Amino acid sequence: MTDVTPAADRPDRASARPAAALGAPLVVVQNVQKHYGDFQALTDVDLTVHKGEVVVIIGPSGSGKS
Repeated sequence: MTDVTPAADRPDRASARPAAALGAPLVVVQNVQKHYGDFQALTDVDLTVHKGEVVVIIGPSGSGKS
């Protein structure tokens, strides 16, 4: 049988490493804006991804994730 640890009891992996240990970011995106005609879908979005991090963008189909 396999023991399962509830998520609330697991250590937070993101906070387990100090920022200096992350090294230089692999991806940096700053101040992204996206318009569909007059509709502003995104305003000033920033994203930084370091080696070993997993980033997921979720939303319903047709919401413009890609």
